[in-house]
Amino acid sequence: MSKINGLLVFIMLSLIIAVVVSCGNPTDDTGSETDRFQGIIYSLEENQILVIQDLDNVNVPWSYWFETGKRAVSFSIVEGETIIENAGDETGPEALARGQRVEVWHSGALAESYPEQGRALKVMILDPQAAEEALTDSGRYAGLTSDAGSELILIRISGVPDEMPPRSYRLTAEAAVLVENLSLTEGTEIIFRYLSDEQSDGLIFDLSRL
Repeated sequence: MSKINGLLVFIMLSLIIAVVVSCGNPTDDTGSETDRFQGIIYSLEENQILVIQDLDNVNVPWSYWFETGKRAVSFSIVEGETIIENAGDETGPEALARGQRVEVWHSGALAESYPEQGRALKVMILDPQAAEEALTDSGRYAGLTSDAGSELILIRISGVPDEMPPRSYRLTAEAAVLVENLSLTEGTEIIFRYLSDEQSDGLIFDLSRL
């Protein structure tokens, strides 16, 4: 009788452990265990978020994390399938924003590319604080100047008549290094990302040749 009781206790303990493990390791609809990835949302595109690990500031050039090999994953967000949670409440993809810190649950191995690629089963917003939305534009390099102690880059914006004066933008420290390394000459076509700025036409934090 004692052997039977011992067997029942063993079975019950096994079931409890199995339930605890299954709760700690969520599965997708195929029953496969999921993995988790934490990072900051660097950029959003339609049904896609790019999440970078060990990054504190999203207002840095792509090369800042790309060349240092920080782990980066581009996750697809499938409407009706990917669960989005903020403070424990389920919400929609519209709650996701650039600069937020998130934990992404995904299933199976990620595609071996850089950034890696995968499908998000669940996105938990750990820090809802969003960064200022970045703008993207392109044009032709027109030189450097300075104003009130700040170095400015002059750019003739694409589609604007040549008789119009170039626009002037301030540069972050990282972007200034990029400009120096690119060895730009007048007329070089460039694309850049910037933030609104009270002191100039914008604050550029990322820039590359077209």
